[in-house]
Amino acid sequence: MGGMFHGDGPLGLGSYPAVNSFSAISAEAGLASTDAPTAFDANVGLVNIYNQSRDAEGGRRVIIPRRLELIAKAVNTGSSDFRLHFFRDNVDRWTSGGTSLTGYPLAGSENDDFVQIEPKARVDVGALVLANAGSTERVVWRTILRNEIMAVNDKLVVVWGADDGGSVVASSEVTVTTVPAMWIGPGKNLSIHEVAASQSADPKFQFNFWWEEVETPA
Repeated sequence: MGGMFHGDGPLGLGSYPAVNSFSAISAEAGLASTDAPTAFDANVGLVNIYNQSRDAEGGRRVIIPRRLELIAKAVNTGSSDFRLHFFRDNVDRWTSGGTSLTGYPLAGSENDDFVQIEPKARVDVGALVLANAGSTERVVWRTILRNEIMAVNDKLVVVWGADDGGSVVASSEVTVTTVPAMWIGPGKNLSIHEVAASQSADPKFQFNFWWEEVETPA
């Protein structure tokens, strides 16, 4: 999984510095998501990532999603597939609902001259109410993560920027899906929407998310 996590090749995501990497993890017991999301709804989300650097210090920051883990903490029923839709937009789509995750740095030092930047990504997860799309909204990817009902502690993993693409079923409990890189520039937003045909209960996920933030040249 190491190569998939970082991306492959000299021009892949692995070429970016990892000193400004961050992680955010939700409660182990899990957070409620939308119950029975049997049809796509543009105003209902599972994950929303907004780059706040346009509105604060660090206005040249680019956010690079790395990895998202969804660990089921309650059983969903009647689901024949579980899909995610990824949309990039030019407005902050989050309106209400869910939980804002606190990001923490993955690198640190006791050296006085070591500077760890503060994260500018705001990450909201759970049962999210999203605002209407902005003027440049576009779908960047759609993928199926699971074709059957999940059990408690089943894990769905999304890895950004790997070269192989598609889904890799590591075991009956873990499904790994790779998607293209999705850079999020200043003031940009990435919303992730859940759709599960025939799903009649909320799987209630623990959310684990890793990302990098890179300063672009002036």
